[in-house]
Amino acid sequence: QFVLLDFISSDCAPCFYDLVRLLEIQQNLANKLKIVVIVTDGNLKKAMALYDGNHQHITWLNLDDNILVLESYEVKTFPSYVLINPDATIAMAPAPPPNESLEVFIKGFMVRYQNNK
Repeated sequence: QFVLLDFISSDCAPCFYDLVRLLEIQQNLANKLKIVVIVTDGNLKKAMALYDGNHQHITWLNLDDNILVLESYEVKTFPSYVLINPDATIAMAPAPPPNESLEVFIKGFMVRYQNNK
């Protein structure tokens, strides 16, 4: 299963708007994609409360003060996306946002990954 890391801040309105679209993409890909939302400002409860959608298909993580993770994935703005291959290697960092053909990119990576197995 591919994993899409979604780095957000609890005060980022577009982050929550994009999350709705990410769940649509996940459904379109027949659950071959797992979404992991990483709240970067330590306000996990606030972020989860602000997202008024269905939480059951999302994994939420609280980054707290571990900025090394942000540096490792070169996260500079929010939201930021990183696509991880099933073998835990990075497929794309940064990945485009949902409104910039993210689903097309993910499908392409899935095909390439299957062809290289």
